Amino acid sequence: ANVIPTHARASIDFRMVPDQTPDSIKPLVERHFEARGYKVIIDPPDTALRLRFSKLLRVEWGTGYPPGRTPLDLPLSREAGAIMTAAGHDPVRLPTLGGSIPMYLFQQPKGTPVIGLPIVNHDNNQHAADENLRLQNLWDGIEIFAALFTGLATK
Repeated sequence: ANVIPTHARASIDFRMVPDQTPDSIKPLVERHFEARGYKVIIDPPDTALRLRFSKLLRVEWGTGYPPGRTPLDLPLSREAGAIMTAAGHDPVRLPTLGGSIPMYLFQQPKGTPVIGLPIVNHDNNQHAADENLRLQNLWDGIEIFAALFTGLATK
């Protein structure tokens, strides 16, 4: 087809890091685009606005949530790693993950540490039509969680 679309659409996710909040990131992103010549707007543009500005960028912000992180050197983190090792599973320790989960719901009210423990295979195609989980990952995950629940419950 030889028709030029009148608009383009993109969806962008931001992964917050400590000392960032969704509200602190929004103006930074908008200023970034304004510095590149875009007129940033919130509401759908009318014809007058389209004629006045050649580069319009409409943003629709979601609510988002703050980051969550538990230091790897906390006693809980070390104990969880030791329990996993004793159960025959060498833990992979990462300070942060590529996805987001609302850990702040547990961390912020009382400072409760939260440990993320993904059990999926590296090529699981999360959130895609062909998302998958290898059965061995499921069985290993059951063993790991059982060992952690048992081991941490006695502490």
